[in-house]
Amino acid sequence: MPRKIRKDILWKGILEDCFEDFFAFFYPDAVDDFDFSRGVAFLDKELEALFPEAREKDRIADKLAKISTADGQEEWVLIHIEVQGYKDEDFAKRMFTYFYRIYDRYQVPVHAIAILTDEQKSYHPKTFEYHFLKTRLQYEFDTFKLRNCTAADFQQAQDNPFSIALELAWESFQKRPDQELLELKLMLIKRLLKAGHNRQKVARVMDFIKFYLSFEHMETELQLDHLIDLVEGRKEPFGIRERVLTELARQYKEEGLQEGREEGREEGREEGREEGREEGREEGREEGREEGREEGREEGRVEEREELQKTFVQKLHVKGYTVEEIADFLEITPEKVETILRSLDQSEG
Repeated sequence: MPRKIRKDILWKGILEDCFEDFFAFFYPDAVDDFDFSRGVAFLDKELEALFPEAREKDRIADKLAKISTADGQEEWVLIHIEVQGYKDEDFAKRMFTYFYRIYDRYQVPVHAIAILTDEQKSYHPKTFEYHFLKTRLQYEFDTFKLRNCTAADFQQAQDNPFSIALELAWESFQKRPDQELLELKLMLIKRLLKAGHNRQKVARVMDFIKFYLSFEHMETELQLDHLIDLVEGRKEPFGIRERVLTELARQYKEEGLQEGREEGREEGREEGREEGREEGREEGREEGREEGREEGREEGRVEEREELQKTFVQKLHVKGYTVEEIADFLEITPEKVETILRSLDQSEG
């Protein structure tokens, strides 16, 4: 089965890793009002103390961040990520509860935003209202309804790492088959790499892309690992398959040695000399087999990379991409693309 990680964990992680990018995506006009060079403090323990009942609700990812204004003052920002997939009648009330407990405890400016990731288009709470006799209260909070977005919503900041993560999350509503999802993830990863962000941020967002939306088949995930190796220019990719095969080979070798030791003890001292000669021959054969396995693994990696290149060259060519565009997408030379296309024409003919 493909690897899966809880979505609330992924949301919490991407907020911490890309908080400034998150802020720039939602509030581009306010970025200059804050000094992100002074860092962002995430108040997880303080939030947990204020909301002990939230500990048992894994479906909700809550973050409370403390940031500084450009003039040296402190502002607090509450980010509430809603990851539950059903309608919650008490959601607006809970957002109000978050607000008044934080404001009552710390007496600082508080801003709240809810990113709604459920599938119901009509479900979009924005306001909590209370009235009794002549007492009336209305609390409005910022919201972002992912389900109601379009692809154009992510193009305005297409190099923003948080925008890339949001776009991948939005794609979960499109129910794409594995091959289309593979092409989409690779496209987002290439965009992320070309944007020039630091390696740590790239690695964290890449993890979000890989794990937030799972493939149906493990084979497709292995293909993505290999394609990432190609895009990043690794000469000797060492993905999941290689690690599994290496571990199996180690286990089989250990089992063989154990069996050999048991047989040797049973045969006894009188056959020791013959056993020694046989063991020497076996070790020689094992060394030869190991060399052969290593050569085979290397040849297999090369052949698999070439097959994956052929597959994507053919798909991109059919979709109307030029030779230069295909070469740029796969980071190979145009001559290599033309060679692959000629070989495909010959095989079809």
